[in-house]
Amino acid sequence: MKEEREIKKRNRKPTAKMIKLGKLLAEGKRSIVECYRLTYDTSNMSDSVARNEASVMANHPSVTMIVEEEKRRISNITERVEKRKEIQITNDRERVLERLRLWMDNPPNDALQLRATEALMKAVGLNGSSVEITENKNSKDIAESISQILLSIEEKSEPIERNEEGGAVH
Repeated sequence: MKEEREIKKRNRKPTAKMIKLGKLLAEGKRSIVECYRLTYDTSNMSDSVARNEASVMANHPSVTMIVEEEKRRISNITERVEKRKEIQITNDRERVLERLRLWMDNPPNDALQLRATEALMKAVGLNGSSVEITENKNSKDIAESISQILLSIEEKSEPIERNEEGGAVH
């Protein structure tokens, strides 16, 4: 008869209050005593009695099982939410890059093409170097500038011996 009672005690389902206490404890936002006070009527208990009862209930096998299950459930939800956020961020990034590429290739106007190019360069890590265009030049002006640069480099370098045909002598 005593064995039957022990078996019945072991197989008892947790009460609604145990479930509530376990869920509050699993959240981790309140102390054990606060969770106990929110779950059970402690108006006639002293603080020390409430602490003692809270400790006893928090260590009850049914409550600890509920706490573990609830923590796993919360963890799974958190992981799914984080994965969704990562996917959303990746999708948003791809959409932005795709739009920038579109504006770079087929811009509605030149200013938008320039801004799209700058933004795309930053996105791929090329924002360390910048190019400034301060004046408009045609191709003749650019060719002349290049020729002047080459002449100044040639003047600074050592003279090269040339043969009759103008080629370098080795």
